[in-house]
Amino acid sequence: MLTQESPTFDPLDDQGQELLQIIKTRALTAHFQPIVDLQGGAILGFEALIRGPSDSCLHSPPALFEAAQRCGLRAQMERCALRTVVHRFVELDLPGQIFVNVSSDVLMAGLEQRWPLILAELAEIGLAPRRIVVELTENQPVKDYARLRRCFTLLRTAGFELAIDDLGEGFSSLKRWVESRPDFVKVDRYFIEGLHRDPLKQQFVRALSAIAREAEAKIIAEGVESADELSVLQDIGFTIVQGYLFARPHPSPAASLSPQILKRIRPARSLTLPSAEGRSRTAAALAQQVPTITAAASCLTVYQMFTEQAQLNCLPALDAAGRPIGLLRRLDVMERMSRPYMRELYGRRPCTALMIDAPLIFDAGTSLQTMSEAVVATDVRHYTDGFIVTQGSEFAGMGSIADLMRAITEIQIHTARYANPLTLLPGNVPIHDYVDSLIEQQTHFVVAYFDLDNFKPFNDIYGYRRGDDLIQMTARVLAGASDEDLDFLGHIGGDDFVVIFRSSDWEARVSAALSEFDRTAWAFFDEKHRQEGGYVAQDRRGEAVFHPLVTLSAGVVPVAPGSHPNHVGVSATAAEVKHRAKRMPGSSFFVDRRRSPAVDQPATVSATSSSSRP
Repeated sequence: MLTQESPTFDPLDDQGQELLQIIKTRALTAHFQPIVDLQGGAILGFEALIRGPSDSCLHSPPALFEAAQRCGLRAQMERCALRTVVHRFVELDLPGQIFVNVSSDVLMAGLEQRWPLILAELAEIGLAPRRIVVELTENQPVKDYARLRRCFTLLRTAGFELAIDDLGEGFSSLKRWVESRPDFVKVDRYFIEGLHRDPLKQQFVRALSAIAREAEAKIIAEGVESADELSVLQDIGFTIVQGYLFARPHPSPAASLSPQILKRIRPARSLTLPSAEGRSRTAAALAQQVPTITAAASCLTVYQMFTEQAQLNCLPALDAAGRPIGLLRRLDVMERMSRPYMRELYGRRPCTALMIDAPLIFDAGTSLQTMSEAVVATDVRHYTDGFIVTQGSEFAGMGSIADLMRAITEIQIHTARYANPLTLLPGNVPIHDYVDSLIEQQTHFVVAYFDLDNFKPFNDIYGYRRGDDLIQMTARVLAGASDEDLDFLGHIGGDDFVVIFRSSDWEARVSAALSEFDRTAWAFFDEKHRQEGGYVAQDRRGEAVFHPLVTLSAGVVPVAPGSHPNHVGVSATAAEVKHRAKRMPGSSFFVDRRRSPAVDQPATVSATSSSSRP
């Protein structure tokens, strides 16, 4: 795969001679494009790309390898390129893994014979095989899958990982997936370009993502160039991407993502799905009483406590007022104090000399959802340390990440049991639970009941798959109009959604959602139907009737403390107000202010209409 060899074919034309010279002198330049981990906001690795001499017609990769193929030098050129990119990757000391492109025919051409030399060269330059991902490209159909599988076994045994490139393009990419069982699968850029405007592409990419999950492969979206494409990919569930939106291939790429690039990544969702329990259960429920120590206590005292109490892993240090100021870890203290002369040098010193001064601290009233978000973004050392719980500012106990994860898992199971299978949003039971919890807390909130207008004729004209895409798009629009930290989005069923707002600017958010729906839904209609403003379809009596294009209506109910005993009354009022909104033209919302003393207005009803077709 890497080893250099003399070509056995001597081309006669000038271009062939130029290729021979390029291979002999390794006159190639390596470029690297970062592959981004959206969850960690970091670089997972780099795809290695190659360029020919800048002053040559063979500078571009297609021209270089097409000429090499014509002259019978493709195998030698690929191996020369591999040596170039691997050596340069090590020289630059880049983080993560390196993804190297190898064609199946070159991979199978004598890999077993070259294997000892390949491993020896990697050891010499200091690059472990586990940091190399062999990205299988397809320029010729694979005829001998048995031989290819033997090569894969050889690579995997040594620690290499495998990737399939350009999924969805070429001779038999899906068959290669099944045969090779890769660690990574890269979706061809054709399916990513304009993804946000093409429901069919979204359906295809969503299907690939589901297959990848079942196959336990990591899926990578190539060619991401716009924030809209990235947003749809994140909604589908992609966590690894590459493309010009983040960086172009460069001979000396940055080793980390800049703050400007990090801003383009939407923060990861919390570990919990929105639910009443996830928002109402708090850190207090996970707090356990553990021994503590004052900051003035000596290092020797701490060492003795850890020696005598084998079950003690962490020891919170408190100031004179009982406020936590740090954490002492068993492993750190025992390792430091077991060194020669350390007990003599450190024994009388205050324990703060061995203390971690930035523990993870939550107020007792912090919700499990907020805690889960903090854990996702925190330093991994807290996974073993656990977290401190305070009441006010005083120490109230300690909790473990394992207990937090267990509680979160219980909530996820409860929520997923009632989640809508199309959007994976919470369904009726979690919605009702959440409304009841807010009523019990005597808090102000606003319920917005959204419904698609003229959806059935759209389904009849365009088919249920396009209808599913429209429903999923509506879910994304409503999620974008909601504050993830304050608001709750649920899918009642069919084409009905509910957003429970605690955001003070809920009215502006509802209006923005309707406008964004109109703008985004425009791409779902054929040009003829756009021009005519609708389509002819059968009504419920089987008669052909002209129906306007799909719009979005919302009935909005502000709920004040004491205005409703439970979710039943809120639901009935929201349904009534929603029907009022559906009688208005275009995408509209109707606000019921009759039961809302929190709103300083007369007891009247207000309505707003939105028409923002492109």
